[in-house]
Amino acid sequence: MRRAGETAGLITSDAGRRGWERAGDTYMEGAWMTKRDGTYYLQYAAPGTELSTYCDGYCTGGSPLGPFEYSPHSPFSSKPGGFITAAGHGSTFQDKHGNWWHAATMRISKAHKFERRLGLFPAGFDADGVLFCNQEFADYPMTIPDGPAGPWSLSAAWMLLSYGCPATASGSAPGHPPGLAIDEDIRTWWQAPDGDHGHWVSVELPAGATVHAVQVSFADDGLTPPEPGRDTRHGFPFPRLFRDGSPVRCLVEGSRDGSAWTTIHDARDDDSGRSHPYIELADPGSYRHVRVTGFGQPYGVPLAVSGLRVFGAGAGKAPAAVTVTARRTGPLDARLTWTAAAGARGYNVRYGLSPGKLYHSGCR
Repeated sequence: MRRAGETAGLITSDAGRRGWERAGDTYMEGAWMTKRDGTYYLQYAAPGTELSTYCDGYCTGGSPLGPFEYSPHSPFSSKPGGFITAAGHGSTFQDKHGNWWHAATMRISKAHKFERRLGLFPAGFDADGVLFCNQEFADYPMTIPDGPAGPWSLSAAWMLLSYGCPATASGSAPGHPPGLAIDEDIRTWWQAPDGDHGHWVSVELPAGATVHAVQVSFADDGLTPPEPGRDTRHGFPFPRLFRDGSPVRCLVEGSRDGSAWTTIHDARDDDSGRSHPYIELADPGSYRHVRVTGFGQPYGVPLAVSGLRVFGAGAGKAPAAVTVTARRTGPLDARLTWTAAAGARGYNVRYGLSPGKLYHSGCR
């Protein structure tokens, strides 16, 4: 590739006035450009890959080389809470139906500070040309449309049933009890005591709940291939992929009484190696228990589950809405408070950076 012209400076950080840029002070990264209706949206991340506040903002201009004006609606992609946090270093694009999406990287930062996963969020532009992401309940089930669809209409409307419920297991490694599989934190996990097949972890759901979907997230604990598979280029101790590294294999079952079990998803012969399988039930069931049993892990390490997440409808009434109070605590900071609602397992907080713009949200 040959340079077509002289390089040009486009934007600079202003961490003194933009609180979300403070983690990196004067350093920005992850540039991406989207053109829409003659306007160029130059997107960028404020660094802090290993932080829950890693997020994306943007500037707008009339040409690819600017000049660019900072958007006060930044950051437009931000996910500081929930099962997996952060949503930075991303890109905004359209699918074949014309729907807008924003892909971003999500933080784990346990095996290495740059350990991440990919998140995909409905996005769009409002009537004023403001770029936004729909990140309400962003790690809950959403529908991928097979045609044009509004970005606020894709939620499957199923709530999390498993959070904080009783969990049991066939056994546990020290420091990794079964409750860590249902605490809604991808950075903690239950782990089997050894690499034998047949170890399981189970959650007991509230009475009367109807299960519509299950997601199982497996943790990468000790997944180090044998030498010479260690790739230390650029100082990153990341494992390479090997054909002889066995994929994750598991069996997901449901039970009404904890004794008789029905298969929900059988992946004992699945070679896809999905580390975060998501299963929607063709026939939703009123299960009281959901169990995951392991039958294979890469390189024979013990089974580790960071999320046994069960979605559906509970039998009780919905908690009452709460009123949020905001109080500024500094030039770049504010504190949100609200009174707890009886029966609520978490809170979805909407906030805006200017009147009428309430696109950003965070779970829990």
